[in-house]
Amino acid sequence: MNKLNIMKIINTLLLLFISSSIFSQGIFDRFSEMDKVSTIVINQKMFRMLAEMNIQSNKSSENILLDHVKNLKILKVYKTTDIKVSKLMIIDFHKHIKINNLEEIMQEQINSKIIKIFVDSLSDRQYVNELLMLVNDESSETLLLSLTGNINLVTASNIIKGLGITGANQLQEAFGK
Repeated sequence: MNKLNIMKIINTLLLLFISSSIFSQGIFDRFSEMDKVSTIVINQKMFRMLAEMNIQSNKSSENILLDHVKNLKILKVYKTTDIKVSKLMIIDFHKHIKINNLEEIMQEQINSKIIKIFVDSLSDRQYVNELLMLVNDESSETLLLSLTGNINLVTASNIIKGLGITGANQLQEAFGK
């Protein structure tokens, strides 16, 4: 092998390595590095720790919630008041919907606030693998929420409401009990 062929192989391997590391990150992960974005990330280990805590409640609904939490993989919430970042979030939101063929389950407009909720599919009426929500208020802020795992929609609405996230009431009305 000559030097030119070796350089081509090295360049190809580098390109493959770089592209695989870029695509292994989620489409929204770049927002967690931005100064003008507030971020909440709860990973699968934390969900499992919560589910495994020996918490017993008098309310059966809370015990059911803890049981379903262990099936969640990751919750990511990004919030900004910056107009440029907001536009990027909206673009990435629509790209993700298109790439993953997500289905809209709800859209609501309250004055200048638009709330959109998408899921991967509703083959089972209460369980999905992904829930994606965008809350965009052109006059104040944009919030992007991504939740993945074996998601019980009632549980998801309770978790999101418990975190005090904008748009949780709409999700709670649709699926909560």
